[in-house]
Amino acid sequence: MVLTTEKEFPQAFLDRLTRIVPPGMFREIRETMEGPRAVGFRVNRLRPEPEAVVAQLDIPVTPLPWVSFGFLCAPEDRWKLLESPAFLNGDIWVQNPSSMVPPVVLDPDPADKVLDLAASPGSKTLQLAEMMGHGADIAAVELSRSRFYRLKRNLRTHEAAFVKTFNRDGIKVQRYRPGHFDKVLIDAPCSTEGQMRTDAPNSFSHWSPRKVKTMAGKQRLLLESAINCAKAGGVVVYSTCSFAPEENEAVIQHALDTFGSAITIEPIGLDLPTRTPALREWEGQTFDPRISRTVRVLPDTEFEAFFVCRFRKLEHTHPF
Repeated sequence: MVLTTEKEFPQAFLDRLTRIVPPGMFREIRETMEGPRAVGFRVNRLRPEPEAVVAQLDIPVTPLPWVSFGFLCAPEDRWKLLESPAFLNGDIWVQNPSSMVPPVVLDPDPADKVLDLAASPGSKTLQLAEMMGHGADIAAVELSRSRFYRLKRNLRTHEAAFVKTFNRDGIKVQRYRPGHFDKVLIDAPCSTEGQMRTDAPNSFSHWSPRKVKTMAGKQRLLLESAINCAKAGGVVVYSTCSFAPEENEAVIQHALDTFGSAITIEPIGLDLPTRTPALREWEGQTFDPRISRTVRVLPDTEFEAFFVCRFRKLEHTHPF
């Protein structure tokens, strides 16, 4: 039995993790959650000459081939990066590569109307703005007042003040903008299991099976709102940084059961080194075969744990 100390994960989490990750990978994954991890960052393409920013960094960097102007640097260069003029001036944004995946999967066009339904602190909102360019039609929603002002500050600092921001409950946005957006991103508030580390006890001090269950209930409602906000023919991307099937596959199953023929799941063609298939079942619940099209990203020395699903909305829906 693994005893829980101030630097050890809860035993209930470890027991669950052994059943979630592929057989034989538990020890390796467990080790990545306490070892050093490369630092991901994006160069701000809303500012001129992003190539020059990279050239001026005084550290070795490795490009991420699947995201424009996304890079990695070694863990030992983290503080050098955070103390660089590029970071202090807002020319770069530090972001784990897993967190860059949902906007890439959403793949917005410059002319799209885009909704980010749980936006703070703004990592993915900024990434969408960079992908779409100045003047893009993006609405960013955040419920928490303090996080909302943090979002606005980050957008302003990084040349994305054109993004429209709303201090509202994302669950209720469907009442005001049903069928309005071409693309909707819901990076749902979650139990943040993917960010848990043994060298940061605060990262898991509030974790519990009950929290997983509570978050899953909120996630279902947020995803329903996201789908209702999308146009027929539009795309909705759902993501979390959790291992928990209750927050991932089970939430997707709920959406499929709720919306029926109005939605489907599209394959994600992104080639990621730690990509693994979704679970087929969990604790007696068997999932729709279409859920195999979703992506689980397992943690390693570069990526944090993540889950991503891309929906296509086929028919108009009405808020419940």
